[in-house]
Amino acid sequence: MLSAKELINLNIEKQKKDKTEYKYILQSVYDKIKKRNNENFLNCLFIVPYAKPGSTLNNVNELTPYLIHELNKGGFVAYPYRGSLNTIYIDWSINIDYIVKRKSINVKKTSNCRKK
Repeated sequence: MLSAKELINLNIEKQKKDKTEYKYILQSVYDKIKKRNNENFLNCLFIVPYAKPGSTLNNVNELTPYLIHELNKGGFVAYPYRGSLNTIYIDWSINIDYIVKRKSINVKKTSNCRKK
């Protein structure tokens, strides 16, 4: 007999497997970034796979935002390339953390008073 508990456990196992595969694909993004950086490039495109051999992963609508979020968290500028669901533009020529820190250090108070 089929029970709800069995289905819940199957869904939990699938989510764990998906998370493992998301991390595997994220690592392949990092590998591509390192390769491009070694070739003296400061940006790249990553095509998110719709399917991987031996994988149950096929939801690009969930995977792409996950990858973009993780890349942005790491200081990269990442967003869907030209509105594509499976292509991400990644840029590391701009260090956002450095710019924010630099602006907060260089802020000077000014007054509207003139000296005569």
